[in-house]
Amino acid sequence: WLGIAQVITPEEILHPNVDEHSVMTYLSQFPKAKLKPGAPLRPKLNPKKARAYGPGVEPTGNVVMRKAEFTVETVSAGLGEVIVYVEDPAGHREEAKVTPNNDKNRTYSVYYIPKVVGLHKVTVLFAGQHISKSPFEVTVGKAQGDASKVSAQGPGLEPVGNVANKTTYFDVYTAGAGVGLVTVTITDPSGRDDTVTVELEDRGNSCHRCTYRPNAEGVHSISIYFAGSPISKSPYTVTIAKAAAFVPRPPSLHLSLPLATPPPVGPWGGGSNPRVYGKRKQPTLKSSRKEPAVGI
Repeated sequence: WLGIAQVITPEEILHPNVDEHSVMTYLSQFPKAKLKPGAPLRPKLNPKKARAYGPGVEPTGNVVMRKAEFTVETVSAGLGEVIVYVEDPAGHREEAKVTPNNDKNRTYSVYYIPKVVGLHKVTVLFAGQHISKSPFEVTVGKAQGDASKVSAQGPGLEPVGNVANKTTYFDVYTAGAGVGLVTVTITDPSGRDDTVTVELEDRGNSCHRCTYRPNAEGVHSISIYFAGSPISKSPYTVTIAKAAAFVPRPPSLHLSLPLATPPPVGPWGGGSNPRVYGKRKQPTLKSSRKEPAVGI
């Protein structure tokens, strides 16, 4: 890639017993050598030129059980992987969710959900090294939502009526409850809370729809939380029935029945009741009054 005939191999230059003076003499013979286009060079990295911005790395303003979101921009830092860790006040460390946006500024969308109040440390790494200002210190406050003002209803919360392997749902209403995150946990009859997949959809107007598909029959416990606290009537007890076995329908029977006998046709062209056609004869009226005699 320099346009120079190879005299010394890379292994010889890296050998611990190589004669340094010989190497320097060899390199000094080509002071004007330049790399050709497309040379396989390792890209330059400068993690300190990557930056993070957004509510999730602000010192204040984040609350428990609500998404803390921010963006990492790496366009000036080179090529590398973004990894984010969040450490709570007790020292518990979790990895945040990082999603590449595949845009011209090579940005990444990041979010985490703090579970406790207090000082959190948000570590942002690019190519394994801290970016500028990392780690960030974020104070998480108490959630402002009031779980007692949240309600839920729908077929998926009815004590009976739901069956295994059939999708059901219910709605959670948070109007007037303040700011908070809706979370749902479903515990199956064996006591496990990771066998039933829960999907939450924000339908607007302070309504969240929860859809789930129970896998087994038996008693399930559905816990609904808002801003980290259980809502009124939570947990709900739902008994899932066994899925009904499929019974094929018998083949349909087609019977040939004789047609009904039409009524007899009378001489007047209708049925058994004759009809009179033509002009109706007007009755002649007779008066009992005598006309006086007219003399001539």
